[in-house]
Amino acid sequence: MYSFWLFLVLPFVAAAPTASTVSTVTIQSIITTVCDIPILKEFHVIQTFCTKQLSVPSISVSNPVGFNTTGGVVRYSVKYATAARWGAPAISTVWTPSIASNPTSLPLACPQTGLDISQVSEDCLDVVLYVPPTAKTTSGGVPTIAWIHGGSFLTGSASDPALDGSNLAIATNSIVAIVQYRLGTLGLLPPSSTSTNDNLAIQDLITALTFLHGVLPYFGGTAGTPQLTLAGQSSGANLIRGLLGTPTALPLFNNAWLHSDPLDYGFLTPGALSTLRGAWVSELNCVSASGCAQTMDLNDLLNHQNNLVGNATGLGPEFYMAQPIRPSPDSTFLTSRFTSSSSFPSSSSLKPIVVTTVKDEAMPTINFFFDSPADPSNFIPFISLTLGPVRTATVASSSFYPVNDTDARTTLNVLGTDEIWRCSAYKLVRDWATHTSSSIQYSAVITQGITFPDNEAFPECLVPGTVCHEDDIQVVFGTGSTTSPLTPELQARYKAFVRTSNPNASGFKNWPAASSSDPKTINLGGTAAIDIGGCVPSFWGQQVEFDYQVNNE
Repeated sequence: MYSFWLFLVLPFVAAAPTASTVSTVTIQSIITTVCDIPILKEFHVIQTFCTKQLSVPSISVSNPVGFNTTGGVVRYSVKYATAARWGAPAISTVWTPSIASNPTSLPLACPQTGLDISQVSEDCLDVVLYVPPTAKTTSGGVPTIAWIHGGSFLTGSASDPALDGSNLAIATNSIVAIVQYRLGTLGLLPPSSTSTNDNLAIQDLITALTFLHGVLPYFGGTAGTPQLTLAGQSSGANLIRGLLGTPTALPLFNNAWLHSDPLDYGFLTPGALSTLRGAWVSELNCVSASGCAQTMDLNDLLNHQNNLVGNATGLGPEFYMAQPIRPSPDSTFLTSRFTSSSSFPSSSSLKPIVVTTVKDEAMPTINFFFDSPADPSNFIPFISLTLGPVRTATVASSSFYPVNDTDARTTLNVLGTDEIWRCSAYKLVRDWATHTSSSIQYSAVITQGITFPDNEAFPECLVPGTVCHEDDIQVVFGTGSTTSPLTPELQARYKAFVRTSNPNASGFKNWPAASSSDPKTINLGGTAAIDIGGCVPSFWGQQVEFDYQVNNE
């Protein structure tokens, strides 16, 4: 029966291969293409057909206990997998509440510093679902937004009040899933290479997405090929970049929205991973991973991790202060780095993406180092710490970063935002457009925010009009003690994107797709055009290399 439906939909895909190319085109690749065409997803028979192409596990869901939040939304907290320390995740086959003794509770966080030991657990592979009241009454079901939290791969959890998905679920008529994954050395740095892959955090996320496909139809999620959008912020967006580069993850989601991905940082090279692992083994002072490291007290392990992170910048230039521990590509699992033409996958593997940054990404960092106005004489010494002498000289001699006469922090913020986030984001969407003939990549700068709790310690982030790193999170979710006029627009664009892979929404200005020469970045939160400044292709990425270029990441 499937041959009939393939015949029906083949006109929507590329012309049939010639004899000379038939060996490289498979029926499965045609099926994958068909199942990713938005208009075809409206047909139930196509949804049913595409479901059969995914390996969806059989998961027993029986009378799950939820918690009523707001507007009729019901929250469910569930374990999607279990894993031994540095072991591969094993998917749950039976619905198991995160907290067995209190099924309506939010889960414990994955191990991290900054929380009491009673607030964390190594048994932390949980996902929190926010199900809108319309889910089971919507014909064909509702899509899902799977949010991956940030925290420099070291902190964060699905229990953060800022990530309450209730309002987002209602506004987008979607199920919102907040996913936890193993952090730090437990998620990305086994003391000895594992038999599967060292990127355990990415394995966790793939397992979570697989689990979601098994349970979402029960709650009114779409059946058939996944109508699932990945979204995340900072290191969460970095992990989405990893999922976009992992072939086994690609069938599990349709598209992705990356908020504030520090794209200047590439993935760890194999050599850097080896160096970092060597330092980790020395820090643990264990004979082998199967010895004391496996049984070490969790508090002791986290203390050793703190020492490793604190000393990592001394190991080499690729160990950035903000993210010394991060994913590492290989030849079989995480295979695409997106940092050069040769590190991109085939065009058929590229998903629709939205890449957004905020106006003042670097300000929390700058305010941390300079808690009062910085004399202009500090500019060159400060930037040379990360850029080195050659790049510093090029930046200083350019017209893009004139130093404020009274406070160098203004220029340091612009420069840091450009290097780590904005210019590298523009380059990614331009490169995405270069590698695909489809208009599937979008870029924006968010210029309205809600001060994230982390940023309340930085006076410069409290200045009206400043939008610091993380200040877009509560705008997206509609959480926090204040509201933003941008929230309805962002949520409307999410609602459109999860269904069509296009973030244009009725009643709001046009958002053009980026081209290979122009990111066509729009201003989300204002009317003024976004000044490209130093992000012209001839400057960042050419005259001044990004860190991933300098370190061959």
